[in-house]
Amino acid sequence: MCPGRVVTSGPLRRHAICFLAEMLWLLEHGPTRPERARHESPPNAPAPPALIVATLLCLLGAAATLVPFWPSLIVASWVAALAAPLLERLAPGGAGRKRYVALLVTAIVIVATALVAVVAISLLQGGVELVRTLLATESGAAALRALISNASEQQHTDLSQLSPEELVSIIQQYGAGALSALGTVFGETTKAFVAAVVFICATHFLLTHGKLAYDWVADNALVPPHLLRRFATAYIETGRGLLIGIGLSALLQALVATAGYVAVGVPRPGALGFLTFLASLVPTFGTSLVWAPVTLALLLSGRPAAAVVMLLFGLLASIVDNVARPWLSRWGHLKLPGLVVFVAMLGGLAAFGAWGLILGPLFVRLMVEALELLREYRSQKALGLERDSAAS
Repeated sequence: MCPGRVVTSGPLRRHAICFLAEMLWLLEHGPTRPERARHESPPNAPAPPALIVATLLCLLGAAATLVPFWPSLIVASWVAALAAPLLERLAPGGAGRKRYVALLVTAIVIVATALVAVVAISLLQGGVELVRTLLATESGAAALRALISNASEQQHTDLSQLSPEELVSIIQQYGAGALSALGTVFGETTKAFVAAVVFICATHFLLTHGKLAYDWVADNALVPPHLLRRFATAYIETGRGLLIGIGLSALLQALVATAGYVAVGVPRPGALGFLTFLASLVPTFGTSLVWAPVTLALLLSGRPAAAVVMLLFGLLASIVDNVARPWLSRWGHLKLPGLVVFVAMLGGLAAFGAWGLILGPLFVRLMVEALELLREYRSQKALGLERDSAAS
């Protein structure tokens, strides 16, 4: 019987009015009355089809809502997982102290992320400009010369020397494009600011309530807890592998190569270092895709001593990779071959943009885990069938 003992004629009308009466009761009293807000289902009772459809629709809606913030939430969960051991050491007990320490750790993460973002944006601009310069050359020899030569100085217009007619003409010519570019920059800046706010809030929340959040997901997930644990382990493993096993190794190689660029006096060493960082992700060849052409350009330009120094730094960068990667793998190892990670990054870059560099390997790693789980279930089922046939 619905609230208020509403009596109606006809089953459809009766169910509709009972549903409305139930909603009005919940809006007035809140979901606090156990006998109305929650109903105990019989053991092993199948879920109603309407509930399954509603759940799937809500999951799709929630996924669509969170799509713009997936990168921020994923990186926040990885950073929180990496910072969790530090939090436990600084605040082994006590919720109050843990909250203060979580604020301190979050502040450190904010400062570190801001510094990395500023440096990365600056180096990215230099790297893009260098690539454009190389692509604009007419031959390989010209590209090598441009690689170690100073960029041509741009001609700047002195607005104070222009007449009013010339100034109006320039405004008419470039004004619309400037306003459009300004709107684009403002829009992207707003998106970046919102993404940063989501990242910071999610990091702090997961540092303080990460275990509770995982327990809630485990209690309400559509998969059994042991399967969720496997996927969660693969998820965290991907973050550790990308940020530590691959990211820090690439950073060390780029720093060594950049020191070589500075030592031999190559222009734009920061841009070359950023390109070296990206090249280190390429299997087999790696950083040699950048420092080898620089070495060749120095040799062809009549600087053999500088070429030898650059060659030594390049070889040292390769040695650092061979030494650092196994050492870093103890803290972050991604159970995927290097070629698979590289292809997943390229595919993710094409499918999701810049964030695809992390989303691509993540989806591939979760796919591998799902296939392994299916294989284990097939093996267990086959073993059970063999035992049943042997017993019969």
